[in-house]
This record gives sequence, C-alpha cells and structure tokens, in this order.
Amino acid sequence: KKFPLAITWTYGYDAFFRIHDQLNEIIRGIGGAKKLYIIDLDSYFKQFNIEEVKVFFSDAVHPNDKGTSLIAQYVSRKISSEGR
Repeated sequence: KKFPLAITWTYGYDAFFRIHDQLNEIIRGIGGAKKLYIIDLDSYFKQFNIEEVKVFFSDAVHPNDKGTSLIAQYVSRKISSEGR
C-alpha cells in the first residue's frame, strides 16, 4: 500500500534547537494541510534526555549508525501500523 508521508526532524541538540521547532511546525502544517501521514521523529526522540540523544547522533543534527538504526526501526513500525 502506498500513501503520502511527511517526517519531522529528529530532536538533535545544541544550536539546532533554535530552528528545530520552527521546521517541525512547518512540516506538521503542510503535512496536515495535504493530509499526509506524519511520522513524528521529533516527539519520539523527546522521550530521551539530552545525554541519551547524544548517543544516537554524530553531531547536533546527523544520526550515527545507532541513531540511523533506531530511526529506521521506528519509521518501519509506524508505516507497518498505518497499513493495517
């Protein structure tokens, strides 16, 4: 099954916080207006504290191998559950 999709930015840390919330609000707004299925990585990563988040990122924005794996698993679960 194919369906339109939008994915928010991940939580990140440091300077990225300044634009992070604005970008995600834009993604959510456009996604909602276009009736896209939104996978909210932002909300998912907010369950972790900042030190835990740093384990998943190579810098303030880009996920490392652990982060990429975690994101892929989460996105896969969300897409699979939407298809039911």
